[in-house]
Amino acid sequence: MRLLENQSRLRSTYSGFAAVDEVVYQNKRCRVKFHGVYWSAEAVNPFSFYPNDLVKVVGRKGLFLLIKAF
Repeated sequence: MRLLENQSRLRSTYSGFAAVDEVVYQNKRCRVKFHGVYWSAEAVNPFSFYPNDLVKVVGRKGLFLLIKAF
């Protein structure tokens, strides 16, 4: 039970919206600003983003946030 609680808390911590800082093309990594901090991010679906686009943060993979189109 404790493991499930920790996983749930981790998922909710890394969800919300972020602003793209650098241009991203499908299957490439980019930089986003999430909760006032710059993160490296990776798109979960093939999609192109542009600076200042809002994206949805859906999780985390190591040191990268996982994002998708909003």
